[in-house]
Parts: sequence; structure tokens; C-alpha cells
Amino acid sequence: MKLIAASATLLAAINAQSIEVLVQELVNKVYQVSNDGLTHTINAAPYLQATYTCLGEGFESKGTFGNGNGAISFTEKANWINQDHFSYATAMKGQIKSLPLAEMLPADVHEETFDSLMEFNVDVNGVSVSDSGTSNGFPYNQEAQITLNEINMARKKMSAEIEFTRTSHMSSSINPFWRSIAMATGSTTVNIQANAKTACTENPLSTGCSAKLVITGENNGEDLGKNVAKYSVLPKKAQFAVTKNKNEIFWMAVTGIDTLEVLALKYKVNGGKTVLAIQFAGPSGMEAVAVAAQEFIQPYAAFVSACMNNPEDLILAAVYSDFMFIAAQDKNLFNVYPVIKATQFESESLASVLGVSSVQSAARSMCAAVNTQIEAYLEMAAPAVVEARTYVHDVTGPSGEAKFDAWFAQF
Repeated sequence: MKLIAASATLLAAINAQSIEVLVQELVNKVYQVSNDGLTHTINAAPYLQATYTCLGEGFESKGTFGNGNGAISFTEKANWINQDHFSYATAMKGQIKSLPLAEMLPADVHEETFDSLMEFNVDVNGVSVSDSGTSNGFPYNQEAQITLNEINMARKKMSAEIEFTRTSHMSSSINPFWRSIAMATGSTTVNIQANAKTACTENPLSTGCSAKLVITGENNGEDLGKNVAKYSVLPKKAQFAVTKNKNEIFWMAVTGIDTLEVLALKYKVNGGKTVLAIQFAGPSGMEAVAVAAQEFIQPYAAFVSACMNNPEDLILAAVYSDFMFIAAQDKNLFNVYPVIKATQFESESLASVLGVSSVQSAARSMCAAVNTQIEAYLEMAAPAVVEARTYVHDVTGPSGEAKFDAWFAQF
């Protein structure tokens, strides 16, 4: 009778909350919405903890994010007013080693601290962006602005006067890696007189679109002279060339505009070697990305769907998770590289900064390493699950019952 009474008490406690309720409580702990629907809270520590508040014409947020090795604190604020102004600002503070993908950065910057404020503004008069703060305690400040001073429209042509300014001040004590990817120290003012065909407003990639810019200004106090920039569209590429005294000093092109399968931005300076700034899948190439992403996520989607449809299966999956851990070995289930490969993303500039032969090769190696680490962790965790299950079996089986009877008989 004592055993029956104890069992009844235990069953009552278990039945007090169904599996569905337990799962819902778990979801609620990760994501919550206020009663008025204006405040959204995410708690997925240590990777993301944040509170977002809707402001009608904008939002603000604060929280922390990271890779599990420390946390980066952040605040955000965005505003859009009457659809003719947009501003966004974010402040972050923490250590480099806590950033997602920190392992892709040079080892000598991992222990550095940073404190940054980035601001971006767009309105009818132009665009401005700024980034200021400290890197390992040393100050820096970078600003750039494009201002539309005047614009005139005619039936076949249009003209505009545009001004570009930028300033960059960075302590010489800041790590050379950061200085190498920052704007050059100093200031620049560029005045642009632009003339273009109205066809450019309808489709800047149309072969009927062409434009000419006359550029003057100064850089660090030195006169830039008179420079001529021409924009033209060919069947397979749109290009932009700048000449000074009839000598080409800069060339840039977007290739792949004929099929839109793979788009690439290339440039060269002073007639030198053409450099691939960035390459990625275009609109016509996104289907391959979607297919790769679907193939990667399919096993997880099938597993989650099965568990959500039948909560008892979720319990079985948890109790016998060691079988899944072992089955996952050498299956490459955690290797996301096929998705990255499908994006066709590449950049010679970024590869040079990271010190790798190509971004794709670096991504392939990193994804393979991450997959191997996860598989190794699961293999190590499997015996612990077996031990836990064996213990529960022993406690809930005849042997456990006998031990309980002997203990409970003492009272």
C-alpha cells in the first residue's frame, strides 16, 4: 500500500503538466511578447539576449550576443519618418574573441577590446555614415557623406551636382589588421557634376543608359585636378571608368548582368591587375541556394516535425539520443558549406585581408572543422546518455522497486 501511495503521488505530479505544456513553457522562456505587442524579448543565452521595443516609426533594442566565449553588449535605435528619412544607430562593447566567427580573425586581435558607435542616415538630401569608438583603448573616427546639392530633369537627359566628403582619424597604436581594412587616414572632398540619359532612371543596367561625371576636389589638401568618369552598359557588364589626363586611374565593373546567375564586382587601379571585390549568386542563381539550404535543413525539419506531432516521440528521442549521436557520425549533417558554396560568394579583397587563398576554400575548411568538432562532441556525449538511461532503468525496474520498498518500510 505504501508503494501504491507513493506511485500515485508521483504520477499526479507528472500528469500535472503535459508534454505540450512543458514544450510551450520552454518556447516562452526563449521568446516572449508583451501584452500590447510592442516589446519582444529573446533569451537564448549565451548567444543572444535582447529586448526589442517597437516605437511606431522605428524601434530600439538592447542586450548581449556572442559565440559562447564571453558576450558583446549592444544597443540599437532606428527611426523612419514619413518615408523620407531613415536613421539607424548601434553601439557595441566587448572583446573580439566573443564575436561570432571570431576564429576567422587574426589570433593577435582576439584578446582586444572594442567600444564602437555606428550611425547611418538617409534622407532626400543624401546619405551619411559614421563609425567611432576605441580599439583596445585607442581612439578612431571615420565619417563619409554623400550630399545631393542640385538636380535637373529634361526629357532625355538629367544632371546633378553631388558632393562627397570623408574623414578618417585612427590612432597609430591600433592593430595593423584594423588599420588595413579602414579608410585611409585623412580627409577628402569631391565635387561631382553628373549628366546621364533618362533611361538610367528606368533601368541603370539597360544598354541605353550612359552617364558622364566631371570630378574635382581635394584629398588631404592636394588638388585632385579635373577627372572624368564615364558609366556605360554593355551586354554582359556595366562599367565605370575614371580618367585623368586621358590616363585611366580607376575602373570598376559589375559583370553577369546578362543572365543574373552570378554577379561580380571587379575593379582595378592605375591600369593594374583586376581585383574581384565581391561575387555572389544573382536573382537567377538563388534557386540553387534555396535547394542547398533545403537539403541541409531537411533532416532537422523532419526530426522537429516528428517530435512536435507526437510528444511521446520527443521523449523517446531524448532518452535514446545516444543512438542518434552515433548515427550522426561521418554523415556531415552539421557541415553548412554546401549552402555557402551555392551562394557563389567570393572576394579576393577579403581573402587577402584574412590571409587565405580564397574565401570559399577558407569556408570549406572551417565548416568541415566545425562539423568534425560537433560529431566528436556527440560521440563523447553518447556514453553519458547510456549511463543515465541505465541508471533510470535500474531505478524504475524491479531492482529499484526493491530498494524503494526496503527504504520506505523504515517509516
